[in-house]
Amino acid sequence: MPIFSPDRHAHVPSYVKLTKQPIAGGTYRPLANDEDSNACAPSALSGHHSSKLYTQKSAIHATSDNTSIFISGAGTLPCLLEMVSSGSVSKAEIDNNEQIASSELQPHQPAEQPLNQVVSVCKRAAHATAKTLSTAGHTAVKATKVTGHAIHTAATAVKTAWQTFTNFKAVQLIIKFFRKAYGPWKKRMRFSYAFYAIVFTLLTSAEVIFLQWGVYSEPTYDKGDEVDQTTKILNSVAGQVTKFVSQMYLEQKYQFLLSLFTLAVIYLVFIFVTNRFWIATLLFGILFTVYGTANSVKMGLRNEPIIPADLSFVTGGDSGKLLSFIPEESQSFVNSVITVLAWFICCCIVFFIIDGRRSFIYCSWKRPFASIKNFTGTLTRIVAAIASIALLCSYSWNLSIPGSWAYSFAGSLGYTPSLFDTKIDAQTNGPVTTFLSLAKTKVIEKPKDYNRDTMTQIAEKYSQQAISINNNRQNDLTDSTVVMILSETFSDPTRIPGISFSTDPIPNIHAIKDTTTSGLMLSSGYGGGTANMEYQALTGLSLSIFDDSLIIPFQQLVPNQKNPYAFNQIWNNRYGADGSDAVHPYYQSMYLRNVDYKKFGFSHLRTLDRLSVIDI
Repeated sequence: MPIFSPDRHAHVPSYVKLTKQPIAGGTYRPLANDEDSNACAPSALSGHHSSKLYTQKSAIHATSDNTSIFISGAGTLPCLLEMVSSGSVSKAEIDNNEQIASSELQPHQPAEQPLNQVVSVCKRAAHATAKTLSTAGHTAVKATKVTGHAIHTAATAVKTAWQTFTNFKAVQLIIKFFRKAYGPWKKRMRFSYAFYAIVFTLLTSAEVIFLQWGVYSEPTYDKGDEVDQTTKILNSVAGQVTKFVSQMYLEQKYQFLLSLFTLAVIYLVFIFVTNRFWIATLLFGILFTVYGTANSVKMGLRNEPIIPADLSFVTGGDSGKLLSFIPEESQSFVNSVITVLAWFICCCIVFFIIDGRRSFIYCSWKRPFASIKNFTGTLTRIVAAIASIALLCSYSWNLSIPGSWAYSFAGSLGYTPSLFDTKIDAQTNGPVTTFLSLAKTKVIEKPKDYNRDTMTQIAEKYSQQAISINNNRQNDLTDSTVVMILSETFSDPTRIPGISFSTDPIPNIHAIKDTTTSGLMLSSGYGGGTANMEYQALTGLSLSIFDDSLIIPFQQLVPNQKNPYAFNQIWNNRYGADGSDAVHPYYQSMYLRNVDYKKFGFSHLRTLDRLSVIDI
């Protein structure tokens, strides 16, 4: 028979009170399948105040709250049998009550058991979460206290040391001196905007002249040439620079003003972005002095100025290797430039210190809306910075596009692009104008009849011709191993006009040419521009078909192509990825060869700094 604790039920039915008897024997079985529920265990029953033993007189309808029921085991009720023998209750009544309780309670257990499990799991989870959060909170509070104590101790030690230091008489005298000097220092003179304009004009003009000086070279004359002194002066570097500046008066060509305008816009970008005139002056002067020096060295080595594609050497991590290209005869020039830059930096720092004007345009980022002056100044600075950057970007982007505002504006100042020869273009228009003209590369003009149908017809035409030609051929091209060597230091001496030899200087090469297919190849350059020769030899495409702004395909075109074609892919199609190999006697990153040769499908690029498979 079930035994209930009366304070566990919301509804109390009518009961028949019996004399309290000790509980002997029996088995503890939880009502819900909850191993942690010990609500009605014998130990728990004894904890309730005024617990009584009742027998059920009518059906009990109560919702379980996960309490437990103690049921006597194996149908033996020692305590109740003892009551029967004593005449307190009849055995038939006990059996009847057991049947009623069993029939009334059993239907409720299966329906309530899953809900009780969910509630129990949620309670345990909530308890565990609360305990974890509490532990974490205590830990955080403890750590904060420890950190705060450590900071307080350190601050106290620093404060004590500072007080000890400032108590020295010598330090007190220094402090008094600076306190007295702070008033006049705070009221020091602010340089006027007119002075800023003078510095702006002088520095910009000096940089234009320095850049232009770097693209010229001193002419050389043979001993037999008769050249008058005036011609020598005009053809000298100084004479050519003078002509570049003075031609706006003599020939109405304003390339000097065009270069001045370009550098002035860049200078203004530095001023409006930093809002510090002397900091902007420092950055501008260093940038274009270094650029002019590098431009001069490259012109002496390669007869071409610095172009945007050359920046890949710096971004690719080859700036250290580039320094190795500086010839010994240019080392003294570089050292002189370093000395000038050191003095220039010192002057900018001194002017920055003594100038009482902290910002070029007054603004207040902390309180921009505190007054009309703050709001106007802050808004002006933002607009000036955005406008200068937009002007520079728009000018650079449109300078190489015929019909654009930048192209028309430059043309009105005498701009005549000659991008097919960057040296001539830099000498005519200025190196900065040449650099910006190449900032946006136009690969090729789109032909009028260029479309899928036209290209399909061309492909079918030459496919049919190839089939007819190959019908009578016994061998396949890929049956042979082809070794192509490009050497800018080799030539056939016997082909030099006006020179004869008693013996053949290259007999082996001539013998090989006599026994196999041989001939001559027209090269579009020599003594430099090796990467362009490589591109034309590998792809069969002449640079003449491209736009003049495409100077170096290895740097401006191939890295941006998805599947560029090269003739080595014929062997790759037959022998797989290992069908072609490449060797170059210098560093792999020069002219982005490590990128380009991977796109061409070469399995290896063996260079001075890498002998393994190309990185993927």
